[in-house]
Amino acid sequence: MMRLLFVFILSTFSLSVLACPNFAGVYLCSDSQGGNYSSTITQTIVEGATHYLNTTGEEQELFIADGQWRMIEDAEGDLKMQVVCGEKQLQINILGLINQSEIKSQTLVSLDSRGNLISTTESTYAGQNLPTSTETCIKQ
Repeated sequence: MMRLLFVFILSTFSLSVLACPNFAGVYLCSDSQGGNYSSTITQTIVEGATHYLNTTGEEQELFIADGQWRMIEDAEGDLKMQVVCGEKQLQINILGLINQSEIKSQTLVSLDSRGNLISTTESTYAGQNLPTSTETCIKQ
């Protein structure tokens, strides 16, 4: 019985590790406003959850893909974020208030056939749909 429990725990841990896409690498990115920048993504597993650390210049953002809602530090409003991963994409959900108006945002991040990072964001603010934003990052 103990061995069966150990195999179940090990397979559950392995599935959670394999469920997240591998985005580790250095990318040259261009955003929808025409800006270019370099981004480095490191990926680790901490207590069964995939952590993505995105470093752009001196700024770092940590995304913990465990499905938990977390408050966003240093945000302009009262915002929380949830990161969920699937086999081929990462989904980042943001909910909250900015200037007393509700904002909802969903970003899907995936790799194209060449290993480039593609992120598409759809958002609503104060009940109005905002233009869809797409960002492409070329793997270096």
